Amino acid sequence: MYKELCSLRFKNGELDDLRTRLLADLNHEQFAILLGKTEDAGGIKIVTVREVIYPSKCDIEESSIVSLRINRTFVAETLHQINERLDVDTYIEVHTHPFSTDNTALSGIDDIDERRFSDYIAKEWPGIEYASVVLSQNMYDARLWRCGRKCYIEAAIKTQLTCEAI
Repeated sequence: MYKELCSLRFKNGELDDLRTRLLADLNHEQFAILLGKTEDAGGIKIVTVREVIYPSKCDIEESSIVSLRINRTFVAETLHQINERLDVDTYIEVHTHPFSTDNTALSGIDDIDERRFSDYIAKEWPGIEYASVVLSQNMYDARLWRCGRKCYIEAAIKTQLTCEAI
């Protein structure tokens, strides 16, 4: 049986920087939006991260150790930006579960919110892809949504490595 795969790819050091910044405060969930480009390579979806956008304090309406609410204007502005650019076509939201050390999974609330957001993107922003990542202190869970189809593909995170001459 054919299984579609997804790889979410970061430039060297970018994932470490993201984790460091978002997990600096273990008392509050944090959030960032990644802008990416999705390509199909023989049945494998490759999402290359092109830019990281961190919200300002006024873009986060509420944050605790177990919840987070982002200003809708911030999200809408980012979607407009993706729609206007040629180098990106994927909205990737990243949030933390700072209360979790080694285990991580998107919660039931995450599932409901992301399914609704996937439907919204399919209806209002056709052509934009949607992915999500949750970071615990040591692990991650990631997926690429099939917008409008109420399903997703599990994603593996990959980073570029640099080789230095000895």
